[in-house]
Amino acid sequence: MYLEVEDEAVVEDVKVLVEIETSIPMSEQNLLFRGQLLSDNTKVLEAEIESGDILELKAVPFHIKQEAQNLMQQFLYNPQSFGSVSTYNPQLAEAIRSGQTDKVEEFLMIVERKNQEKQQKMQRLAQYQIDPLDPNAQLEIEKSIQQKAIEENFMYAQEFTPEVFGSVEMLYIDCTVNKIPLQAFVDSGAQSTIMSKHCAERLGIMRLVDTRFQGQAVGVGVGKIIGRVHAFNIEIGGRFFNCSFQVLEASDIELLFGLDMLKRHQCCIDLHRNKLSLSAGEIEVEFIPEARVSKRRNKC
Repeated sequence: MYLEVEDEAVVEDVKVLVEIETSIPMSEQNLLFRGQLLSDNTKVLEAEIESGDILELKAVPFHIKQEAQNLMQQFLYNPQSFGSVSTYNPQLAEAIRSGQTDKVEEFLMIVERKNQEKQQKMQRLAQYQIDPLDPNAQLEIEKSIQQKAIEENFMYAQEFTPEVFGSVEMLYIDCTVNKIPLQAFVDSGAQSTIMSKHCAERLGIMRLVDTRFQGQAVGVGVGKIIGRVHAFNIEIGGRFFNCSFQVLEASDIELLFGLDMLKRHQCCIDLHRNKLSLSAGEIEVEFIPEARVSKRRNKC
């Protein structure tokens, strides 16, 4: 929708034109420019709105706008009463404190929409109870039973295994390659040991890359293999281990110790003791705490 307004026009004038074009009452309009809510008495020039600029229109029911205003007023007169709001919805509380009326209205509209959906669902279920043998009723009842089982499973996990909702620390070990300290990512799910090109250049071993073994590494993504280093000593736990590895043109990890080398050197990942054992238990090294893992692994 294209509107022509005078330079001295205010946002309220724009709302009048929008109402004419869309039949959306002015009282239910929110006009935003570059993400900022425009007040009715703001001049178009003051808001730096130029020819060709796009305004975002959000239609907000009048009762929602009124409820938002009531919340804002309540906070002004009694900010202590918003302790519970800060607890169950800190984003809403912050929007109220900072006077972001559009954000408060958006939240209230989401709540209302969810309540309406819940009410409609209950009405459908009540209707299906009248004729439970109806195919649509059977499908809806099946969905309801499945959703109830999912919710019960979710609640059980929250109570008895809350750790599954957190992030899992990846396994890294300290090692030395060509006298340069390095942190290797231990991944038993990777078929081959790999090194990034950037890391190989930093370690000074690009001269050993056999480009006859080019190809593609396929896993979660696809990476270009520029060649292979057939044999090179990696120092782990004070002992040298002869390793071969593919060199990838681009990788988020400098060195990944894959299943091929884990099997060759008879490694065991001991998560109980948080250690990696090599040579059938002759050498043991501790996995690095996540806080000490070098950020450089993400810059290769």
